[in-house]
Amino acid sequence: MEIYWTPTRNGHNGTRARSEPASWTSPPRSHTMTPSADVIETTDALIVEMDLPGYELEDIDVQLEGERLMIRAERKLTPAPDRTYHQSERTHGVRSRTFLLPAIVDVDQTRATYRNGVLYLELPKRQEVKPRSIPINTGD
Repeated sequence: MEIYWTPTRNGHNGTRARSEPASWTSPPRSHTMTPSADVIETTDALIVEMDLPGYELEDIDVQLEGERLMIRAERKLTPAPDRTYHQSERTHGVRSRTFLLPAIVDVDQTRATYRNGVLYLELPKRQEVKPRSIPINTGD
């Protein structure tokens, strides 16, 4: 099974130019990151488990378009006027992955669950591709 990931870019690659001084008072930067995921195949389904700790359920979007499974999560930084960041290490911004699904998946039966910072997707296999036993006759 081929899996392709395509992070979206918002114009910033998370690095700082050498000429740009580090500053304790620089505002935190938003950036795109690729979330870690496991893709597991069972007899009945493909399972995707993706780490998205600290995201609110309403900030996670799962889309199926044809053979593409797209997962996007965004953590927004909400600066308050009475706060000055001296250091910002917690990630914020958009995290996304796109998977190219094999033809064996029954996309209409896909189920998603978000629990303890992990997104679980179960993509059942179509009935006609599941292994099955074929009875053997004696030929009588």
